Amino acid sequence: MPEWEPVDEWTVVLPYARNPIPMNNGHRSIHAHSQRVKRVRRQVAKAVLDAEVPVLARVEVELTWKVRTRGDRDPSNLGGVAKAMYDGIVDARVILDDGPAFMDTLAPRIVYVAPGEAEAEGAWMELRIRSLDRVTGEPARPPRITAIAYHAAAELAEHLQVMMRPHERRLVAYILSHPDVPAMRLRGMRKDKRTGHLPPIARLVAAAFEERVET
Repeated sequence: MPEWEPVDEWTVVLPYARNPIPMNNGHRSIHAHSQRVKRVRRQVAKAVLDAEVPVLARVEVELTWKVRTRGDRDPSNLGGVAKAMYDGIVDARVILDDGPAFMDTLAPRIVYVAPGEAEAEGAWMELRIRSLDRVTGEPARPPRITAIAYHAAAELAEHLQVMMRPHERRLVAYILSHPDVPAMRLRGMRKDKRTGHLPPIARLVAAAFEERVET
């Protein structure tokens, strides 16, 4: 019997019969590799949102590839697709970043599934996401986001004239309602080369950190 039982945990199923981003395909073009990474990130972000994973302070993530045939497969070859999936979780605005302060990653696994053990045909991948306490790293319930914070997020977006999607509003409300979260810029949000401005969601997050300090 484990010392604790998972408090909040989600398993996102992805229909990848083959590894979409193998580490040993060095002969492929850089452009093709980039397109595969973007596609996996999009698919994972959508799957995480469809699973209704809330905003979390810190997470533990584990990738498992369920296969139907026995063979000599190297789990370390899943490193590329695992990194793209971690980025996809961040793209879904479930956490602020995939660095060690926000995400604990377990080594990817490959598990053989015998015929009759599962209804799904062929192979597939599962991404397990578990909520952790941001400071201790222990299992924890998702952080509470107040109705006042949701309202404040909407007012801030209106003030900045920024359109928010629901998952972005959750993230901004989380920042506003949790002053212990360290101020930071969203990873990957660079200034537009032509205008020199940050993307709208990045400006909104930066304003949320400033608003939180003022209040």
